[in-house]
Amino acid sequence: MTQFTTDNIDQVRAVPLDFPGRYAITFRSANSGMYHQLYVNGRLADWTETIAQRRFILDAGSSPQQVVIAAVDAARCAVDMSSRLPSSLRQPSWLLRASYPLNCRHRPGDRLEVLGDHATGQMDPVPLLVRELQPRWTPQWAWGQSAFGVGGFGYDGIGAPGLGKGAFGAGLFGIGADVVIVELPLAQEGTHQIVLRAIAPDGRHNDGAAAELVVHPPPRAPQSIEITSYEPLTDSLTLQIE
Repeated sequence: MTQFTTDNIDQVRAVPLDFPGRYAITFRSANSGMYHQLYVNGRLADWTETIAQRRFILDAGSSPQQVVIAAVDAARCAVDMSSRLPSSLRQPSWLLRASYPLNCRHRPGDRLEVLGDHATGQMDPVPLLVRELQPRWTPQWAWGQSAFGVGGFGYDGIGAPGLGKGAFGAGLFGIGADVVIVELPLAQEGTHQIVLRAIAPDGRHNDGAAAELVVHPPPRAPQSIEITSYEPLTDSLTLQIE
């Protein structure tokens, strides 16, 4: 039986390092003889190299991050086991996770843009995220939808989506297609409007249906805490937090 647990792990701390946005994640664990994994926003980000290691390095940037430490047996220390986490830990509310079906109509040079309104109600023309849909180094489409004969046994692109490779049924006539997964943390509180746009090199584009995502990011860590006054009669402090 696979051993996986988040129990008996405490004293998790994020210690800022010299480089902005980089932290040392330290923790204590009573799960002796087990390796440990670091999950960030519901995805496996790192794992320990020894059973004694109790430290990770996290490049967090400025976006909201949720960290979970799990103990796991040696055989699966590098396996993403996020499916065993509670749903609130697999996908926190501030994480946009969307899928876009990639089919034979997409060509090298096409890209995917994620557009949003930053919870303002007004779409920003500057994309939140841009990624290439069909990198030129990837295998092209099978089943007669690409350059015939370039794949094995006369098929087009034998390593490409199609013929049961990819997300089955996402392509034309039930043929397997590929699915592009995008993940993006959102920092603004409120209801976000999100649109996925496929855009060709000549500017032609196709927008998917707008989707809404209600975001409740965690509070930002204070940058500074200063004592502004002290009242000896009530033994109380007044703090200024930024």
